Amino acid sequence: MDTRELLLKKGTPKALWQVGGDIAERMRVPVSRWIEQRARYFKGDTGMRWIFKDPIIKHLAAPLHLVGNCGDFRLDEISKRQAAQIYYGNLAWWLATRQQMSKILDAFQVEGIQIAPLKGIDLLDRLYHDPGLRKMGDVDILVPANIFDKAATILLSQGYYLHKDNGLSGLDTLTGVPMSEWPLELIFVDKNGSILEIHRQLLSTPWFLPAYPFEMHDIWSRAESIQLGNSLPWSVRLSDQDTFAHLCLHQAMHGLQMMHGFFDVDLFVRSLPQDWDWDEFLILVEMWHLRSAVYHTLSFSHYFMETPLPSGLLERLDPGPFARWRVSRLLTAESLLADRPTLGRRYPTLVKIALVDRFSTVARLIIQVGFASSNQRRSFSQSKMSLPQYWQHIWTVIERGD
Repeated sequence: MDTRELLLKKGTPKALWQVGGDIAERMRVPVSRWIEQRARYFKGDTGMRWIFKDPIIKHLAAPLHLVGNCGDFRLDEISKRQAAQIYYGNLAWWLATRQQMSKILDAFQVEGIQIAPLKGIDLLDRLYHDPGLRKMGDVDILVPANIFDKAATILLSQGYYLHKDNGLSGLDTLTGVPMSEWPLELIFVDKNGSILEIHRQLLSTPWFLPAYPFEMHDIWSRAESIQLGNSLPWSVRLSDQDTFAHLCLHQAMHGLQMMHGFFDVDLFVRSLPQDWDWDEFLILVEMWHLRSAVYHTLSFSHYFMETPLPSGLLERLDPGPFARWRVSRLLTAESLLADRPTLGRRYPTLVKIALVDRFSTVARLIIQVGFASSNQRRSFSQSKMSLPQYWQHIWTVIERGD
């Protein structure tokens, strides 16, 4: 019995194996274009095997299983096996995750807690329609802030425990702490090492909250009811407009260096209906102060994969010469594609700061973070620190690129 038959026997819906030609066609252009672009800087193997270990485009390995034999390029037998192995590995991860997440969603439903999928687990349904095509390492869910503590307690009751990266010995250490000072996310892990993150905000670090003034209440009010056939039984998900804005914000919070995130953005654009309201999206961009983040995310994506953007969109998003200059001093689409060790590559936090729309906000952010009160220092670092210790913590964060 081969891997495909084994996975089908374990319960993978057969529909997932009947990937429509539109999905393959949608992926063909960005995959082939990005490989072609990156190959200009790659010295060595002239075949396709280098892709599977390349730091810039190795995330394209699973899509290659789908589109690898189209007219743009042909895979040799070894590359075919490598692509298939990665694809089926992704699918196996999803099968195990789906079983566990179904139990978690049932537990939340019993308690009347409404949650929404975030990031990769949401995009599997929204864009990919086949869990083998996108590598996943964890599951992210969004929880209303007023029941964040209750959601955490439910996860503990379901066999999860707090991950050491939270810096907390247990939830009891947050007893009596106002919710506004709780972490924006909590990371849980089960006995098998599966990671689940719950979020009460779209940002993971409070440092940048002043820079992006979106309202979670409004985001929840725009959430859409959904009915999905072969996926997990989510009851709601974020609106398309909020999801696309969050994709760009998430890229900004990774210093424009999460390569598979650009592929997500490209597929999102290619999946948009003809009547997509770009004007409405631009209003949301202004409300969230996302102009520079969206401009650079889309312009980089277009450079890598010829993402089909409407005529004049980048001009309307242009954050101005100073905003473009401060990002370009740290990294560019070309330097990222070439994998050059630029200052922005070494210190992604500097890119995050450079992407903040308003320079006055940058100044306030630096002052607020650098000279935080004791309560704010606890909120930022999840531990009690003196001011010198806190400054050392900030430098550590900058060095490691959080």
